[in-house]
Amino acid sequence: MALVEKGVLWTSVFVNIGPAFEQYEPWYVQLNPRMVVPTLTIVEHTIPQRVLTDSASILQAIDADFSGPSLVPQDDLSRHRMHSWLDRQDQLRLREFSYARQPGLTGVALRYSLGLRRKRLLKQRKRNPNHAAVYDQKLADLARWREAVEDDDGIAKIQLQIQNALDAMDRSLVDHDFLAGDHYSLADLSWTAVFGRLEHLGYASWWTDERPQLSRWLKAMKARPSHAQATNTLTPWQGLQLVARVIMPKIFVVWLIKIAIFWLVAEAISSL
Repeated sequence: MALVEKGVLWTSVFVNIGPAFEQYEPWYVQLNPRMVVPTLTIVEHTIPQRVLTDSASILQAIDADFSGPSLVPQDDLSRHRMHSWLDRQDQLRLREFSYARQPGLTGVALRYSLGLRRKRLLKQRKRNPNHAAVYDQKLADLARWREAVEDDDGIAKIQLQIQNALDAMDRSLVDHDFLAGDHYSLADLSWTAVFGRLEHLGYASWWTDERPQLSRWLKAMKARPSHAQATNTLTPWQGLQLVARVIMPKIFVVWLIKIAIFWLVAEAISSL
């Protein structure tokens, strides 16, 4: 959304973070040792200038490095408000909350995928010993992640933290159209993404039923052209292609094994 708001041209590269776990592949680890998305590579005259792997740093770099409407308020008070909201959002453990509270079969699959992630990381560590240190760090992070997802009391505390933030946001928006004041900023952009995740989890009633100012603000954020461009979803065909990239090689191997067994049995029978 920040790139659209600034009017910056960019090329998007899709990274399949599940079930293929492309973020654990060596080519991506070299770009982003944290093995998360997004990653921003700033290129000038076809030469990579900088690689940014932290969402907060990416947002600030987009605003600072490119021309276009400023996404940082000019006055000190509004700028302070913006940074306060960014810090508050950064403290939320949304990853853990999402995996613990994702409902239905999707939630079951997500939680099951944590074990698959560990297997993939161990395999990549063995294949790429030159990256062993960063794979070890990611394995330690994954262990903490799984522990947090299974901690019901901890997840309840995260939910309370989120709801307290929404209460404060609703009060703040009584007198302002945007989180930092009277102008759209990085705070609005960053929190819009948070609401997208909460809505996906089924918590839209937290603002539609209980926090009217927040509901009004979010409708305005979704009406911005940047939201529509940034939230394009995969078509069914694209989704099938992504899954096929993981499943088809395994199916191919299974069929090769079946053919080999059939051939061996046929040879054995013919030799009788």
